[in-house]
Amino acid sequence: MDPGDLIRWRGQIWLVCKVDPELAIAIVESERNMEVIPSEAESSGECQVWCKPSQQWPSAPLPFRAMSSRLVAIRRGVGDLVRFQDWVKLDDFQIGGALFLNPILNLHYGDRLTAIFADPNGNRMALPVDIPRNFRPLPLRRPEPAHTVTTVIVEPSPEPKTTPKLFARLRKRNE
Repeated sequence: MDPGDLIRWRGQIWLVCKVDPELAIAIVESERNMEVIPSEAESSGECQVWCKPSQQWPSAPLPFRAMSSRLVAIRRGVGDLVRFQDWVKLDDFQIGGALFLNPILNLHYGDRLTAIFADPNGNRMALPVDIPRNFRPLPLRRPEPAHTVTTVIVEPSPEPKTTPKLFARLRKRNE
């Protein structure tokens, strides 16, 4: 169990926020509820890792929004997607960042979702999330083809021979 994993525990899906090996605990979140569980819960069979979104799910960049607002929902058309099953944002306090989306949604380049943010006063703001061209899980992404680069190796030229006549000419020119 690592930070960013989604686990099944107590019949729900939880996001592992932090694992402290010294205290042998993990802090998990589900539907805005935080719990502390033993970090050995996975090996004891009490919970199981459902998936690792940062490695297995493709991501789309979230738009920047006001610092005090929080991502509360993702819409596809007129319906809301389910948090932790369809989408996850690993760090709620990061402005912008990656939105990991379940591959089962079958999203493609050019699709558009809507991110709903809410501030502490309850005001909501909707911003578009466009699916990027390179929409694949990180281990499967390939770098975009680069322009051809020609490497030129320049060898240093030998030291120029200096003569007293050359120095004299240079001094006259500089005066």
